[in-house]
Amino acid sequence: MEGLDAFACMDRLQELTGTVAPAQLSALRDAPVLHEDVCDQGQMADFVETACQRVFA
Repeated sequence: MEGLDAFACMDRLQELTGTVAPAQLSALRDAPVLHEDVCDQGQMADFVETACQRVFA
């Protein structure tokens, strides 16, 4: 569903299938974003090491 965010896709999937999304997923719609960092799989080890240095330094 190009052009729709994840929650719009979830809503549309519920409409199309007649099912209800799990409450845990639906609750994420109003939850605060806790983690905004993103990295590629190949950069994950370096990212984790850097993040640990920030936290435990």
